[in-house]
Amino acid sequence: MINLCYLLLIQTGSSTIVLNCDARFMGVDTQAVIKISRTVLSDDGVQILEIEKWTDGTLWDHRQTFEKDGAFRNWGAEWKNAKEPSAWTAKVKDGKVITKTLKYRGRNAGQTLAYKRPLLELGDPSIHWFATISPKVGEETKASVFIPSVRAGADVYDVKVKYLGDETLTLNRKEIKVHKIQRLSRSRNETWYMNDEALPVKRLYWSKKESEPYRTDVVK
Repeated sequence: MINLCYLLLIQTGSSTIVLNCDARFMGVDTQAVIKISRTVLSDDGVQILEIEKWTDGTLWDHRQTFEKDGAFRNWGAEWKNAKEPSAWTAKVKDGKVITKTLKYRGRNAGQTLAYKRPLLELGDPSIHWFATISPKVGEETKASVFIPSVRAGADVYDVKVKYLGDETLTLNRKEIKVHKIQRLSRSRNETWYMNDEALPVKRLYWSKKESEPYRTDVVK
């Protein structure tokens, strides 16, 4: 297993949720079980760990750590399967965020991409919404999403995050009060329904219409 080398700090609180995923990629239906953990660190930073286990046995391990104001600290992703394991990291060095491909399709890589942008701009201030911050309906902020790149390191896409208000969903025969947010970017559009622990109980991934998602994640 590839060591992605994350900053280790004392954990002061952690919450976890498990979702079932149904998706359709390139005309093929597939499913996954997703485990998401949100951990508050001793310096009030936040780490999000997401592990996806797909029906073909492939594991997708993705994690990112933010400062207490939502600024970027580090990021990493690992695609684990027997034939084509891949891994990427991103960390701050000399005022820049350096992304690196450690391994791609089973081969050692080492290619890098550097981004010289404010760390808050490369982070996600909405990471604290509903946990320690109560946004107003209609409030917007900007965030970034790191997408592993075939060529080198990771590409960064700007995301517009907007709080749309509260709703009540019926999931697994239970009524759950949720906070609805949209995350719109050039790479993909997402609608998240969040609980009071700042974890999603439902997520929709869509291209043109929210009512026509190509992927749906729902709490087990």
